Amino acid sequence: MTRLTRSVRRETSAVVQGRELMVELSRYSITIRQKGRREGYTVPLEAAYMLGARLKRRELDAAKKVKRGSK
Repeated sequence: MTRLTRSVRRETSAVVQGRELMVELSRYSITIRQKGRREGYTVPLEAAYMLGARLKRRELDAAKKVKRGSK
């Protein structure tokens, strides 16, 4: 995989409040904003990873709870 040495900006297919999302990936963070807006949100990549792990854990716990309840 190629290392990220400079910022990369992309338009996504995701739509929030009727506007596409724009993403800028830099070495240590990701910035997300709505197309046509200047204000965005910057999140460190470590925080994005931890959020993904936390959401996956909740998903697995919910599936386990459903499986236990069906016995």
